[in-house]
Amino acid sequence: ALNGAIDIFPRVSLDLIYALPDQTHLAWRNELSEALSFGAEHISAYQLTLEKGTPFFHAAKQGKLVLPDENTSTAHYEVTQELCDKAGMSAYEISNHCFPGQESRHNLLYWRSRDWIGVGPGAHGRINTSSGRISTQQIQSPESWLNAVESGKSGKFLEEYLDKNSVCEEALLMGLRLTEGIQDEWFLELTGYDIESTFAPSLFELTALGLLDWNGRRLCTTDSGRLVLEEVVRKLALLVEV
Repeated sequence: ALNGAIDIFPRVSLDLIYALPDQTHLAWRNELSEALSFGAEHISAYQLTLEKGTPFFHAAKQGKLVLPDENTSTAHYEVTQELCDKAGMSAYEISNHCFPGQESRHNLLYWRSRDWIGVGPGAHGRINTSSGRISTQQIQSPESWLNAVESGKSGKFLEEYLDKNSVCEEALLMGLRLTEGIQDEWFLELTGYDIESTFAPSLFELTALGLLDWNGRRLCTTDSGRLVLEEVVRKLALLVEV
């Protein structure tokens, strides 16, 4: 399938999942090495996450599905960076690697908090307006969504303005996933918050710990910071005005 896709299409991206049950460090190294050998321009490598309400989540809760421990998962992440770097596919985002100029234009919209329209069952959208940032959500059930659309409705389940704090936290969580980080001027325009004055002293504490890099204009996570991104964002978001 991969060979066929690469022969037919001008650009191909592979999606891989690691930190699977019983997956060893060596097994993931071999799998990723094989994937890289195909020469696709872009690779997304995601650590398996168990979502509530799914069969995997219930199986794990019952002890029928055992995921690798934190140290093993970290080793999987580190070998991902190592092999992709050697192949010339630098990480431009926590889970995404590509050859120069082959970044996913679609996903960059999310990470840079741009506009997108969610179309179809369960789809989410974000639109920036002069009055604020709008969050939309379509009806989740495919059958219910289709019935709504066929009866002349939009299929929309929810449309609301995000409050200032939600916009800020979302921009941090998405923007700090990117190697390029968050530009202060852009962040201020989007959220109304100045990075340095808003997030001190946690900003300087996290920088001293080697988790963030702040040059007065751009805020980025370091290699170590990306491993604990949710905790980094949590500490910063606590300082946002209520």
